[in-house]
Amino acid sequence: MVRHSKLILFLIPIVTFLAVPFQNYNHARNRAIARSQQELIITEPQTHLNYAKNKAIGIFTHEAIAVNRPSNISNNISNPIFNNQPIATDVNLNLTEEEKAYLAQIDFIPICIDPDWMPYEKLDEYGNYFGLVADYIKIISQRIGKEFRVVKTSSWAESLSVARERGCDLLPGAVPTPSRKEFLNFTEPYIFLPLVVATNLDEIFILNFEQVSHNSFALIEGYAAIELLSKKYPDIEIKPVPDVRTALTMLQRNKVYGYIDTLPTISYQLKTNRMPSLKISGDLDLNYDVSIAVRNDRPLLLSIINKAIDTISAEESQKIFYHWISVKYEQEFDYRLLIKILGICLVVLSFLLYRNLIISSYNKKLIEANNKLEFLYKTDKLTGLFNRHFTDETIEKEVNRVNSYTLGFGFSVVLLDVDHFKWINDTYGHHIGDSVLVEIAGILKHNLRKTDLLGRWGGEEFIIVFPETQLAEAANLAEKLRSKISEHRFLAVEKTITASFGVAACKVDDTLQSLIKRVDDALYFSKRNNRNCVTVRD
Repeated sequence: MVRHSKLILFLIPIVTFLAVPFQNYNHARNRAIARSQQELIITEPQTHLNYAKNKAIGIFTHEAIAVNRPSNISNNISNPIFNNQPIATDVNLNLTEEEKAYLAQIDFIPICIDPDWMPYEKLDEYGNYFGLVADYIKIISQRIGKEFRVVKTSSWAESLSVARERGCDLLPGAVPTPSRKEFLNFTEPYIFLPLVVATNLDEIFILNFEQVSHNSFALIEGYAAIELLSKKYPDIEIKPVPDVRTALTMLQRNKVYGYIDTLPTISYQLKTNRMPSLKISGDLDLNYDVSIAVRNDRPLLLSIINKAIDTISAEESQKIFYHWISVKYEQEFDYRLLIKILGICLVVLSFLLYRNLIISSYNKKLIEANNKLEFLYKTDKLTGLFNRHFTDETIEKEVNRVNSYTLGFGFSVVLLDVDHFKWINDTYGHHIGDSVLVEIAGILKHNLRKTDLLGRWGGEEFIIVFPETQLAEAANLAEKLRSKISEHRFLAVEKTITASFGVAACKVDDTLQSLIKRVDDALYFSKRNNRNCVTVRD
């Protein structure tokens, strides 16, 4: 008996040492993604919100925008979000006379929101509208000099219904879907959010969602994810629920296999509701490309909002995201485990060793998943090139470098557009159009230098950054690429395909916007000048 007591006393500190990381793992497992995503957020400045900071998870602040309730507003419309403010003197929207006349004839713009979609937007019981999306609407309100007023609804589904009935002019945070495009137009996306799935803690990490897509999943009623998932995974069983709390309760009670939403939303709910028995188990290879939706009989309003979005700077975007999304880490130790260990030390020791092996396996899978998320953040899915968000970031870094140092060369930018691409899609179909874009991407990659950066700018446009390259040399390189494309025989299209090019070099005191405008003007000149040519804009 004495001999066994000595053995137990010897094993207690060993078991205790192993138990600490094991206990913390229940919480750390839900924070592992947050740590790697935080690194993506704070290590690099960004040009737009089109950026990995959208993938951060953690504890979110809730600072409402306090406003006074005017007495002349009808009962179904909340407080004006922001009082009338003049357009900032240093921001020019370049509005047309028709757009200015449209703004002059309206007093305010009614909007429909998701009344409980934190950390993005929320309308509290006092009529205060706040959140990440609300901060963007504040900036747009300042830019265009008009109030936005929230039409009160009880759910996102009701907001969509009100918008369909023309009860409001726009929805600040919406994802384009075929059914919504029947009555709404959409601005360029300004927030990009990865969709993830939450499960119970005992489920394994999901590296391939298709393998579990036959299970049942809770989704918020009216969300675009329902249409996106139903199309991509026909066998999926979707259970619409009215709100997030209902979804998480069903998940805890094993009434569904998982709950699908954006990464920050699920993380916010797990942290604020203290749900250590749930975890984020994987991503779906699908994004919410969040735009501002405008009723489709308001084309001038759509154009005005798009112009206002284009003026929002990288610093403003960063400030909004850092205000609403932050990461907090906790170290917790459950001392009750130590009491239990005293009676069953030998059994627990073996069990913990086994569990540590499982934890190591999970950590490897988490690293793989995070690497995949980082790849998705900066890569165009069709061509495999860098996407617009990443090229924006790179070009702005180069602009800042040119403005900071007087020695050495600057850099040049080439913007190219495939000629008559709409005709290719209309004649051969969009799948052939996609194959043409892939072939052109291959031609460009094969004929560029290792130091050059190539990205897909959007649609049929590509952008190239030539570091340490003067304007004349960049023009010669662009001409070489133009010739290579026109000489190429495309697999599925009999007609010769050409492209038009614009070239510009970065100057001292340039900004990202001024440089892009110059190269875009050059491209526009090429398109008007019979296409298949290179235009240089000094």
